[in-house]
Amino acid sequence: MFLLKFILFVFIVGLVAILWMLLLFYWKVRKATKQFRQRTKREPQRNADGNIIYDRRTPEQAKQQIISDDEGEYVDFEE
Repeated sequence: MFLLKFILFVFIVGLVAILWMLLLFYWKVRKATKQFRQRTKREPQRNADGNIIYDRRTPEQAKQQIISDDEGEYVDFEE
């Protein structure tokens, strides 16, 4: 009889542990999807041709200058 009670106890503890792990997994997935949605909340933009442009950069990253002013070369145009 003691063995049966012990097996039932182990089964119940194992079941609770599995349910707890599934609940933690659900919370982590939900948190990750919430963060992903906040990052990609910006609306796509259309250019003059009608093509859709998806820019996932933050506004701060989009304003950064890619090529500095002292780089590149100037060529005089002559006809």
